[in-house]
Amino acid sequence: MRICFLVNNVATEVPPATSTILARAATRLGHTVRLIGIDQLTYYPDGRIGGVAVVPPQNSRSKESFLAAVQAKDAPREKITTDDMDVLWLRYNPSEELTGDRFWAQDAGFLFGRLAMERGVIVLNHPDTLAYAIDKLYMQHFPEEVRPATLVTRDVEE
Repeated sequence: MRICFLVNNVATEVPPATSTILARAATRLGHTVRLIGIDQLTYYPDGRIGGVAVVPPQNSRSKESFLAAVQAKDAPREKITTDDMDVLWLRYNPSEELTGDRFWAQDAGFLFGRLAMERGVIVLNHPDTLAYAIDKLYMQHFPEEVRPATLVTRDVEE
């Protein structure tokens, strides 16, 4: 299977991150895996979407060595499009893009995911539901029986 992991920034991923663990496990199982950061996305004139993705090593001894290879300046990269993906796994965190100069990046993953779905790609972490899960109030959509009592506030005294 051809799986593309969309993350905020490949260079800032860390070894214990779930995205790193999932991508490494998929490569070790023999899947064709690519990692792409939000800032590497491209919308092409013919309607395809993709960008420049990092090609991870097939066999790494640890998540640390996997990530070191992925983040190396000379890591293999290739241009991919939705034609090269069976699955797009949205592993980026839109809330990390709320500050700084990357304000455009918060919605980019949602939009990319929706466009990929229109091209027949299976998208994990559906872009429409991911949009609802960007803050702590998301859990309040679950039935009371399955969620703890919750207080969400910026007021320290509360």
